[in-house]
Amino acid sequence: MATGNICRAALDAGARVADIGRTSVAGFARDPSLFSNDWFHPSSAGYAVIAEALAPTVKAVAAECSGRSGATL
Repeated sequence: MATGNICRAALDAGARVADIGRTSVAGFARDPSLFSNDWFHPSSAGYAVIAEALAPTVKAVAAECSGRSGATL
């Protein structure tokens, strides 16, 4: 699967991958208010769902980097 190959290449290069689909797709499917008026872009509430899904990965990387001397985010 191409997506798996892209993910593997990103991880091998040191990237972090946050799978927002598992936690946010169901919410978007159930709640139309998560979309803006164009029905394509997220609304403010939709961006909040995405941010919540990304938060654990971002916090983990920030914690890891804060332990390194001279690390910047």
